Amino acid sequence: MMRPTRLRWRRFAIGLLAVLALYAGFIVWQRERINRMPTPDMVLLLPADADLRDPLVQVWRDAAAETGTQLRIQRASDFLQPLRTQRRPIAVVMPDSVHRRASPALVSGLQDYVRGGGSLLLTFDAAALSPRGTYDAQNAPLSALVGVEFAMYDRLGMRSTARGAISGTAAAMQALGIPPGKYVDGPHGAELSTYSYGRVNYPHYVTRGAYDGTVLLRAEADGSVVAGVHRAGAGRVMFVNLPVGYLRTRSDGALLHGVLTYFNDEVARLPRLLPTPDGVGGMVLNWHMDSNASYAALDVIEQHTRLLQAGPFSVHITAGPDTYKPGDHAGVGVDTDPRAAAWIARFMREGHAIGSHGGWIHNLFGNGVNERNEAEFSKYLDLNFASLQRATDHPIVEYSAPNGNQPQWVTDWLDRHGVLGYYFTGDTGMAPTHTYRDGHRSDRHTWAFPITTYGAAGSFEEAMEAGIPLPTIRTWLHSVADFTAEQRTARLMYFHPPGVLLYLQPMQEMVDYTRSLGLERFRWYTMADLARFLNRREAVRWSLTAGDRDTEMLDASGDLAQMTWTLPKSRYAQPVVIAGQATVADDGATWLVRSAPGRALRLRLTHVAPPTRP
Repeated sequence: MMRPTRLRWRRFAIGLLAVLALYAGFIVWQRERINRMPTPDMVLLLPADADLRDPLVQVWRDAAAETGTQLRIQRASDFLQPLRTQRRPIAVVMPDSVHRRASPALVSGLQDYVRGGGSLLLTFDAAALSPRGTYDAQNAPLSALVGVEFAMYDRLGMRSTARGAISGTAAAMQALGIPPGKYVDGPHGAELSTYSYGRVNYPHYVTRGAYDGTVLLRAEADGSVVAGVHRAGAGRVMFVNLPVGYLRTRSDGALLHGVLTYFNDEVARLPRLLPTPDGVGGMVLNWHMDSNASYAALDVIEQHTRLLQAGPFSVHITAGPDTYKPGDHAGVGVDTDPRAAAWIARFMREGHAIGSHGGWIHNLFGNGVNERNEAEFSKYLDLNFASLQRATDHPIVEYSAPNGNQPQWVTDWLDRHGVLGYYFTGDTGMAPTHTYRDGHRSDRHTWAFPITTYGAAGSFEEAMEAGIPLPTIRTWLHSVADFTAEQRTARLMYFHPPGVLLYLQPMQEMVDYTRSLGLERFRWYTMADLARFLNRREAVRWSLTAGDRDTEMLDASGDLAQMTWTLPKSRYAQPVVIAGQATVADDGATWLVRSAPGRALRLRLTHVAPPTRP
């Protein structure tokens, strides 16, 4: 017979083992639960052989930084094995032109991911090909997930792709970050347009089948779905049937930035760092004084409007005494004409910034500068900058190219000479950006400020030549002001003083209207002020991490003054500041978190409902 003491020890040991087994089971369950929870971020999904230095990859990373979205790199192999590596993200981006081939395992993994609650952005030819680089016998492998057939090469051959104009509603265009003027009224609704050429001519896959999602854009010629959001299981797919990454490398980046912002805000519902000080939208109004004809126009502007008292604006001057050729005496003449000194002093008293408009002789420089004549033409930049620096007693840090002609060597020259921003006739309709030209990033530090146009017209002279009536321009100017205020973003418009006289009343009415919006909704910015803010913003580091239960932590560090985040109410309850200083404001569908000056900020974000678990 077992002694009582030994029996008690055996019972104790059995009980202890049972407790340890239960505890171990709880730990395993907790780890599995955590692994099922998504990471609160978005990934750019790349194949194993993708080079991170490839411009077609870089454009996405730059777009994320400029739009204020969190986008980290993840290889497809890691995405397919989350338990071994890391938890799956809330949102996945499949880039065009980079991730064209997809294995059956990746196709199946993406289908399971979305149907389990994940969000997917699929662009153009991403995952359209087999690992061997061939099209599927029927359609793209992810057609069912997208909600419409596309890439039907075996059935349609060369007719599986088409080119043409793109249309949507005005509301859809603005939701995609496209400002009025970048779209204009067309036969099928709001029609995408571009400077000088008018309607766009973009490639897309022909689509077939009924699409039960929300259509944002369609191809005019064949009705194909060009952009839309479709629910699949517990998740959603945003399909963008355009090579937005490739277009960005060709100085046409408005759609890439707009699509990424829409996907972040409306589909993935993640926080975003806004691209304007205090999150207040506004405009840069860029004046170009290129000849002595500006003086009479400035007199009219001063006598009949209040434009000079508004702003601050960016006033750029071609400083030499000539305009068309040496010796014509048609220039502004900063060093020789007393009117120039008087006007520069007046601009500076009103708080406007003085910048350089090209190199010394406007038309000679604008028509003659090219990629091969830096040795001959750089002297004109030296002369113009030196003249304006003498006249202002300030460094010149803004630039605009005569006739929009800016070879790469000029951009490099601006970078070397500390110029903060320049006006740009590519990437029309975009906010300030680091631009790409001919497949490669063009600038290193300087910010490009793309022009905002009305259709094919970039200047008031072009608008008048195109026969655009005053009421149309009036409506457009007001609409752009509303767009920047509502989107909390910035855009640039430019004019020549003689040209603005053609539409002087609509311009004055627009400036008066912006005043009525108030400084909490709209501000005028100079290129330099906005570029300095964007440089500080680039240096800010921030991240989201999963917390306990249904919470996340947003941590930010750097020079945080005027930095502002927007957070969707559909995902988050009111944020709580637990370190640093910030204000939290109700902005309708979103929360606005404005940081006070400081070096660190931590927010606790609580979900209004449990997040989906991809």
